[in-house]
Amino acid sequence: MAPKEDLFAEAAKNWDLERLYQAFAEAKRQISPRSRPGLTETEKLYLRGLLSGCSPAEIARQLLQTSKSAEVDLCKTLYQYVKNSQMYLTNL
Repeated sequence: MAPKEDLFAEAAKNWDLERLYQAFAEAKRQISPRSRPGLTETEKLYLRGLLSGCSPAEIARQLLQTSKSAEVDLCKTLYQYVKNSQMYLTNL
């Protein structure tokens, strides 16, 4: 398996990842103000995977996880941030 920081690296070619990470981190803060600030490394991996056009099942395969595990993680984290990040993403 490739080092985790190399997984889904193609997302950086088409997206401004730092700005997206900041926008999602702000949405996360709004949803869960007491959680760890910023996105976790796993959340960043999932986001890069989605931006690379991968399905949750494909992301899970790359991370050596079960498909169900990735789906649950995405539902609890990134998908919630997307629902609440519209105002932070409009300027990207």
